Amino acid sequence: MHRTTTRARLAHALLAGGLLVLPLAACTDGGAETDTGAEGPEITTDGGDTGAETTDPDPSVGAEDSADPTDATGSSVDCSGTTCSVTLTVQDRDVEVLGTTVALESSDAGRASFRVGNEELSCSQGESVSAGPLTLECTTVTDDMVTLSASVG
Repeated sequence: MHRTTTRARLAHALLAGGLLVLPLAACTDGGAETDTGAEGPEITTDGGDTGAETTDPDPSVGAEDSADPTDATGSSVDCSGTTCSVTLTVQDRDVEVLGTTVALESSDAGRASFRVGNEELSCSQGESVSAGPLTLECTTVTDDMVTLSASVG
């Protein structure tokens, strides 16, 4: 039978503990750090207090579903779950809403004409229409802008 000394057992325990702590130590270093390498998005850590991590995403990814409402073009999409608030302007007519292209064709005399996928529809303020997977309610219709509430179903 092989007999292990106390010193050998202690060395094995310290080695195993070190192997467990090493990956954890690589996660945080106690100070704020920013990685701006060209390989991917910028990642900023909060110094290890909570282990939380924030990522500065690529602005081109998902832009059609999260456009700034004050965008210079004026069109925007703001979604929460399966419901979106959509603003279409004559300057920027096409947006992607819940996987479907919605395009403003015209807006005149309180009536908006638009295309949802391959279907052409029109509505006045307060009217609802359905096209493909979307139900759209025209909430505001002016000569140069249409605001819609879009939902799946």
